[in-house]
Amino acid sequence: MPQKSKMRLVSMGRGGELIEIDDDVQSIARQIKDIDPRLGIEYNLQSMQFRVYETGEDGVRRTVMWVDELTGDIPNHLRRIQKTNYVLEMRRRDAQAEADRDHRLHERLGPVSEKLTHAIRKDLGFKPRIFVP
Repeated sequence: MPQKSKMRLVSMGRGGELIEIDDDVQSIARQIKDIDPRLGIEYNLQSMQFRVYETGEDGVRRTVMWVDELTGDIPNHLRRIQKTNYVLEMRRRDAQAEADRDHRLHERLGPVSEKLTHAIRKDLGFKPRIFVP
């Protein structure tokens, strides 16, 4: 995954002049355009950061990410983002978090609940019986 810029640097560049990058030495900008023609790169002169953006159908440029330098792993990262179904991934993570929470609860309460069940059965005089035919 590419090294993303720190939020402090991104906010420092607010209002800075943005220069469109059409091509660079490693052809990162061209590779990004090949992934999706709506994607592009701009350079902020004030914060000295690169902005990868996507032009929406309404014509508004929305930031995908800010990076310190253009490296070869940025196109791979964008391809991976493009293939991921975020709704399914969020549901899977939520289900996993809930299962982990339940497991932790059972681990904490398991021994206590067994002792409590045994004490209640003893107080009520319940004697489990096994019937063998």
